[in-house]
Amino acid sequence: MKEKTTLYHVNSMEKIEYFCTENKLILSEHKSDNKYAGDGMYFWDNRGNADFWFNQKLKYFNKRDLCLLVVSTEYDTEHLLDLTDQSQIKDYLIILDRIYGYGFFNGAELGEKVDYLCKVLKCKLVRFISFYPKTYKSRLLKGSFVDNKSKVIYCIKPQNYDIIKSKQKEVFS
Repeated sequence: MKEKTTLYHVNSMEKIEYFCTENKLILSEHKSDNKYAGDGMYFWDNRGNADFWFNQKLKYFNKRDLCLLVVSTEYDTEHLLDLTDQSQIKDYLIILDRIYGYGFFNGAELGEKVDYLCKVLKCKLVRFISFYPKTYKSRLLKGSFVDNKSKVIYCIKPQNYDIIKSKQKEVFS
């Protein structure tokens, strides 16, 4: 089954230009990538989360040097490693447990496991949820079971630019 998703990425104008002209992913080089989804280019699932990340980047960049990239992706669902789906996580564990028996992944971080699973299962992107405890909880949500501190993030794995069907860059005003 085909799935279409719009994704958002904030980065320097220079890197976004590279992405748009060279048609190549901007691979993350963050020291915490192995705590997330490993190698790849990371995207937010909505504009509000991209704005949140823009504000984080302002600690290191001038506003005029930052840019928002909006992409439309299309992929087969079997190419998605979905860490938001408990039944799929169970299946991933079965695969990894076969290898753990040989000590292959003892002590490995999540990113290493995800990179391995993506290689074996031929997954082009990963969907996961990460918790941001410092996110302000709107009074709209107070007293409810709904929370905005968990963010959906996607990681397009290296060499999978082909799932991007359209792209546009926006300058923050």
